[in-house]
Amino acid sequence: MKIYLDDQCDDPEYPNRLTPDGWVGAKNFIEFKATIERAIASGELIEAMDFDNDLGEGEMEGNKILDWVAEEYPDLVLGGAEIKIHSANSVARRGMEQQLESYRRNEELLRASHQERHPQGYARK
Repeated sequence: MKIYLDDQCDDPEYPNRLTPDGWVGAKNFIEFKATIERAIASGELIEAMDFDNDLGEGEMEGNKILDWVAEEYPDLVLGGAEIKIHSANSVARRGMEQQLESYRRNEELLRASHQERHPQGYARK
């Protein structure tokens, strides 16, 4: 599965933001989380994720969603899935790229933090 996070992923007025063929679109954290959890529960491999940052008024931003993925499913950010960031907000995009680099540089800490919060781990078939 490939997951495309963008609040305009199904808006025909923004054709350059539409969910690419072969990807599953998610407009916000609730949809993104449900998509990841459904894939994990069914044993479906998450091959890639592509993040926007600015998801609209009152919505969790993409950088916080990336944090959530790192905390809950560290394997995905540590190389288990290809991660792209397509945010038009260049400052946010660079910040998310730095987040990702930091997770990968600090793999042991990320895994230890996850294990502390989730001693039973999570099932990934």
